[in-house]
Amino acid sequence: MIRQVRGEHPFAGKWFARVGSSIVSVGGSPEQVYIAARASRTKEKIILSHIPQSTLMPFPSILNEIANVLAKDQDVYLVGGAVRDALLGQTGNDIDLCVFADAQKIARKLANALRADLYTLDAERQAYRIITESEGKGPLYIDITRGRGQSLDEDLAGRDFTINAIAVDIQVPQRLIDPLGGAQDLAAKKLRTCSQFSLQTDPVRSIRAARLAADLQLQVEKDTLEQVVASRTHLQDVSPERRRDEIMKGLQEKPATFIRLLHMLGLAAHVSSALQMNTPDWEDRLARLRLLERLLILFQNSGDREQNIWSGVITSELGQAGQVLLLESRQRLQQDRPRAALWALACLSGGDENRMAVLAEDLVLANVEKQSLAGAMHAMEWLRERSPVSIEFSDREVYQFFRAAGPGGLDALMLWMIDSFLQKDGHLVAAPPVEQLRICRRLLDAWQHERGTIISPEVYINGHDAQQILGIPPGAELGRLLEVMREEQAAGTIKDRAGAEAWARAWWKSRKMG
Repeated sequence: MIRQVRGEHPFAGKWFARVGSSIVSVGGSPEQVYIAARASRTKEKIILSHIPQSTLMPFPSILNEIANVLAKDQDVYLVGGAVRDALLGQTGNDIDLCVFADAQKIARKLANALRADLYTLDAERQAYRIITESEGKGPLYIDITRGRGQSLDEDLAGRDFTINAIAVDIQVPQRLIDPLGGAQDLAAKKLRTCSQFSLQTDPVRSIRAARLAADLQLQVEKDTLEQVVASRTHLQDVSPERRRDEIMKGLQEKPATFIRLLHMLGLAAHVSSALQMNTPDWEDRLARLRLLERLLILFQNSGDREQNIWSGVITSELGQAGQVLLLESRQRLQQDRPRAALWALACLSGGDENRMAVLAEDLVLANVEKQSLAGAMHAMEWLRERSPVSIEFSDREVYQFFRAAGPGGLDALMLWMIDSFLQKDGHLVAAPPVEQLRICRRLLDAWQHERGTIISPEVYINGHDAQQILGIPPGAELGRLLEVMREEQAAGTIKDRAGAEAWARAWWKSRKMG
């Protein structure tokens, strides 16, 4: 929900110029205000003033540390999404710094001070990334980029939308620099481009328009809408990797709304044929996306939490295990691509492996992402084959499930819940599926507390030991022995090394006799 940006003074957060007691111009930066005032008052004395925000904007706590490290460096600005989020009373895990000096030198200095890793994103554009940890919120990404043009105003004017063209000096973070009126647009829930060329110069920004409108509940301004329509045919000129990155970001917050907007704006067809709306199961796929969004909000225990039988049963049956899925949703298999976006893609596939393969190809997913999705689908099939399943999942079944899932175990649980909660017409089933929820809790508890003993136990005797003790040669039989022995250990039939040796001798004897 967008919180309107208000101040006790009508110019809160703005610069204004006055001549005597008369205000002659108002704007987001002192340069902008002075130029406008001088145009009308060519000879009079102009006095510039700033009215601070009536409510302090929240920024990530690490910003103070960054400001201290870079105190002697001139012209370092926090820009874009972090400032926009602060105006909405929120903080995130992404910090974008714009500098007008040697960006690499500043990035290295900051990385050394934070004892963090430094990566080069684009050496030609002088764009660098630092990855560190934020307290209790997972990885924190700090991007340092050389500003475009010769001044901050030039850089902001070249950005995509006015709500992203707001900055603060990191040494004076409560003083907005907003030459294009982005704060007012944000308060008015309006999405407006910075110039008439914003989308022409970079067509992928049209997908970003849909994402921002969905996530922040913004109305796309008429001229901006016309730019989106004009730019959509040029999306094919953009690299598939950049299209993918925007799509994956759009699937993180309000995936169903985002996908609907992509279709309304005529953008989906230029991204992937698997996003077509003219399929019989389209509404079912959207229902899956909506349910994914609701479950993540429920696990987060914030936002518009529904007080009904469904939320009550889910919360009661899963308990704290839901937090495991929430944390997993934020884990990034690739930079900027959390698992929640993968879950949304799986929902969009409707469980169709061919459609999922098309999406993976069109969006150039990494192998690790494809493997997680493939493992999830395999594990869901494993669960279906055992339906109706016992609520009392044994240790052996826990092991077998995660073995079937590979890297996609938690992905499978989230998708299986969504699959179990919905009828074929996209409506919720009549009663909460308590049995499935209890199975999910059992598997999530095992993931959280028994990973080293049940899910992936370290065998008491390894391959070298087996060769020495049994005389078994290297090869498929040795691998089979270790795998079966690991399952028996997870099931509790092998409890120590002596038991493992005895079991292995019996197994090998039976194999030779067979």
